[in-house]
Amino acid sequence: MTLSAVIKRLQLWLRAMIRWLGAAWLAWLALAALLIAGLCVALAGAHEPSVRIVGLALQVLGIGTVALGIRKTRKLFGRPSLLSVIRLWLKRFPRYGGQVISASGDVTGGATSVRARAYQTANPVDGSVEARLDALETSVRHIHERISGVATELDQQARDHGDAIERERHARAAEQQRLWDRLEATETGGLSLSAVGVLWLGVGVIMSTAAPEIARWLH
Repeated sequence: MTLSAVIKRLQLWLRAMIRWLGAAWLAWLALAALLIAGLCVALAGAHEPSVRIVGLALQVLGIGTVALGIRKTRKLFGRPSLLSVIRLWLKRFPRYGGQVISASGDVTGGATSVRARAYQTANPVDGSVEARLDALETSVRHIHERISGVATELDQQARDHGDAIERERHARAAEQQRLWDRLEATETGGLSLSAVGVLWLGVGVIMSTAAPEIARWLH
């Protein structure tokens, strides 16, 4: 195997390794925060106040991840942000002296489509048998043309309805898949982030609650 082939295989392996490590970036973020917290405690002398303050910082980080998950879920379902909800609520503050309430209504009328068809008939030119037969044949031919036209129109309407039903089915399937993706993202998308938040919050609670004991243990 040549040197260039070895270098190429090594590059491919390094890229695959980077992608593999990057898939667990939340875990590395959680461990990095804990490592930084431990370094802060060590640099501060591992005294009780430093342990308690670092624990408080981890608790704030954990609560922040929960708030981020709530914001992500509201955004996923197209809901306004909490800040927008608060602003809207403040705008509805009742003014002193009463508030004028105005109401408006819209009346919508449906359009009625009327379709008219003209029928063509043939009358005999005189009272002879031949004229009556000619008129009858002409009328029968017109009837056949009308029947053929109605059948063609019905076939076209059936095709149009079939196409509309097929489009509706595809649209409903796409909408159902989109809703399913949203539901799945809501149920599972924030689990990793929530796990990181629980880890930070748990370590922070332990450090803040047992700060004296941890400080004595470290010393």
